[in-house]
Amino acid sequence: MVKLSLADRPAIVTGASRGIGKEIAAAFAEADGNVVICSRTYEDVAAVADEFEKKYDGRVVPVECDVTDAEAVRNLVDTAVEEFGDLRVLVNNAGGAVESADLIHRCDEDDFEWMLELNLKAPYLVTREALPAMIAAGDGSIIHVGSVNGLFGIGL
Repeated sequence: MVKLSLADRPAIVTGASRGIGKEIAAAFAEADGNVVICSRTYEDVAAVADEFEKKYDGRVVPVECDVTDAEAVRNLVDTAVEEFGDLRVLVNNAGGAVESADLIHRCDEDDFEWMLELNLKAPYLVTREALPAMIAAGDGSIIHVGSVNGLFGIGL
């Protein structure tokens, strides 16, 4: 059987403390990939990094990052480049919704703004910061993970 190797594809995975993001980061680490994982809470993402470092050969670097904050995103990308020398893969996985958004008339403006920041602005910010590093590296891949909520209206 051929083993996939991502050893030469340093990556960032956002929203990696649980769920799909955690599983994507695990796949990178299992394939000998070096990956920076982030979450808004350092303790959560550090626990994931510790778990993966014990199980897999790839390096896993935890970073606390609010992906809606441009300065925090800049630090995230800088950390990846400093740790691994370059950046080849970005997985924009962080996202979410609030329960009140299931019916538009129950969703207040603050919740709506938060969802726009997290689901639209954040991928833009992370991509904007990561792209120059990928260009400098000579190539790269950007993967945006979305929700079925982007395809179907909920409660409208």
